[in-house]
Amino acid sequence: YIYKQLQDFKQGARADPIMSPQARSLSDQDMRDLAAYYAAQTTSLGTAGEELSQLGKRIYHGGIAERGIPACMACHGPAGQGNAPAAFPKLSYQHAPYVASELRTFRAGKRDNDPAGMMRDSIARMTDEEIEAVARYVSGLHRAQKAALER
Repeated sequence: YIYKQLQDFKQGARADPIMSPQARSLSDQDMRDLAAYYAAQTTSLGTAGEELSQLGKRIYHGGIAERGIPACMACHGPAGQGNAPAAFPKLSYQHAPYVASELRTFRAGKRDNDPAGMMRDSIARMTDEEIEAVARYVSGLHRAQKAALER
């Protein structure tokens, strides 16, 4: 996933005022090395507060069928671990402001490097409140997973 995103920044398929110039100077091997480095890192716990958003949980695990919004876990997995072969990123441990920002960017059509427009289609009908709820939920998903394992 990281390798693909770096390629997209370099080729202009994804734009960011900080990342795009950084990626332009990277060779293909540099991008592979960076992706391998970050994939090998140990993830540190973030927090989403003690109360996980029930709305975010409902959308993440079940979607909103009446509005055609699919469950996030269908692609990103029940624990938010992503699906590397399909290039679906890990969401668990992500910072809520980053997730919300990226979801809004997809919804606005400013980011279009998702396979077959899957994210843009999935997020198009979500409200700001729903985006915030999902972002808060996924940032604390590791806590819910840990609690379930301890039961």
